[in-house]
Amino acid sequence: MKKLVSWIIALVAITLLVPTITQASQSAIDRKNSEIQQIERQLRAIESRKAQTAQEKEAKEREAANLRSQISNLNSEISTLESELASVSNEITVKEQTITEASTSIEDLQSRLDQQKAGIQALIRDLYMKSTFKNEIVTAVSADNISEVFAEVEYSNEIQAKIEQGVNDIIAHKTWLEQEKQRLSTEKASLASVQSELEEKKVQIETAKNQTENQAYSSQVAANQLDASLDRLVNQESALRAQMSRFYAELASLQSARTLSRADSPLGQIIWPASARYCSQGYGMTRFAAQGWYGGQIHNGIDIAGSGPVFAVKEGTVIAKQQSFCGSSSGSCGGGWGNWVAIRHSTGHVTLYAHLAGISPVAVGQSVFQGQTIGSIGNSGFSTGPHLHFSIYTSFGVGSSGNPSYPGVTLNPELYYSASCWR
Repeated sequence: MKKLVSWIIALVAITLLVPTITQASQSAIDRKNSEIQQIERQLRAIESRKAQTAQEKEAKEREAANLRSQISNLNSEISTLESELASVSNEITVKEQTITEASTSIEDLQSRLDQQKAGIQALIRDLYMKSTFKNEIVTAVSADNISEVFAEVEYSNEIQAKIEQGVNDIIAHKTWLEQEKQRLSTEKASLASVQSELEEKKVQIETAKNQTENQAYSSQVAANQLDASLDRLVNQESALRAQMSRFYAELASLQSARTLSRADSPLGQIIWPASARYCSQGYGMTRFAAQGWYGGQIHNGIDIAGSGPVFAVKEGTVIAKQQSFCGSSSGSCGGGWGNWVAIRHSTGHVTLYAHLAGISPVAVGQSVFQGQTIGSIGNSGFSTGPHLHFSIYTSFGVGSSGNPSYPGVTLNPELYYSASCWR
């Protein structure tokens, strides 16, 4: 009798203790989930800032590259102008030399002209004197002597004419040289004006080049600063992911303490696949399945109703997922599974998580750890309300449509969890 009473008291104590432990465990799980969600929000914010910073950096780098291209073009323009300036300067030098030569020639012609004029003046004086003398004696000489006088006068006139012709030639050549000098001076003045314009344009382009170089430098500095900001964001992200990894490990430990099966599953130690607890439909020929909703097949997993994150029950590799978004109650979308993801584990088993709120954030081929968030409970595909459909496959395939083959070969998850499911 005493043993019976003691056994009853112990049973009551255990019964009273279990809810306390369960409540404490759930509270710790909720806190850990809240911490993980906070980190996930921070990570999303960092991802957004990284994307924005990367765009700004790329824009600044494009801007700097464009400015450097402009600088290169300006350098080409400056080089062209310098070549033109050198050509104009050479032309001016040639004109100046030609003008100098023309001036020297004009001076020489003027000197010769002065000499010719002096000769003419001397000749005129000589003729004048001879003519006067001969006029005085003309009456006293014979006819023969008079002929000689006239012959001499005629000879003098011929010389005078030749001298005058030479003078006229010199004057004409001097006039031509002066006109040529004037023309060259005009051309030199025009070239000097072109030279001045080219030099002014060169100064303007060099000023623009200096401004562009300053802008390019500022843009590159800004790009480098944004690159440093990206590095800091990457470091922050790395630290947060490390922290989240620790939190996931702690969460997995908490969930294991709460949801481990009474016996080992074929997959080994697994955790409950969601933060929600209520099992709204069990495995097998449930009343819902008996109505023919699965084409005469059994319900090949368990449904967990509620909201919140969905977890990988064990580490593994993502082998398939719904690639395009399925909205709420989207009927046949995703083959009726809505947004889903499948994970293969080391034992060869595949776990399926369906009716998610959106496309799973994990990628095909990605390794996931136990307790990692792989989505959120949703209402996509063929669904009568927000819930997670969870299946364990021993033989899993994806049809030509890209959706899981139903029914496949599945195990009853209820055997591995302390769960009471509606049937």
